[in-house]
Amino acid sequence: MKLFNAIATSVVIGSSFVAGNSAFAACRVSGVSLPSHRPARFSVTNNRINPVTLVWIAFDGNRKYYSTISSGETFTQPTFTNHVWVIEEEGSERCLTSIRLGTSKQDLTLR
Repeated sequence: MKLFNAIATSVVIGSSFVAGNSAFAACRVSGVSLPSHRPARFSVTNNRINPVTLVWIAFDGNRKYYSTISSGETFTQPTFTNHVWVIEEEGSERCLTSIRLGTSKQDLTLR
């Protein structure tokens, strides 16, 4: 399993975030999910104090809620390559990271 700090994850897998005041801004996502027939999956381990929310960026750019991941929990999401996902702090919508799946398996740990 690869271990990433949420900010390092943003840099490593190409997501972007914007710091504003003392909080993260909403995730800026580059593009939308693209149609794909190649299955993929990713897991998110939430080692943060607060729950996080998993959101899919649909083909039309709309955001679709998928799951809330509690502190200490690991959640695995089946998906497809070239799909875009956002992970936000629950309730505040502060962006932790966003990813576009380019491989069939990705494991993320949020700290």
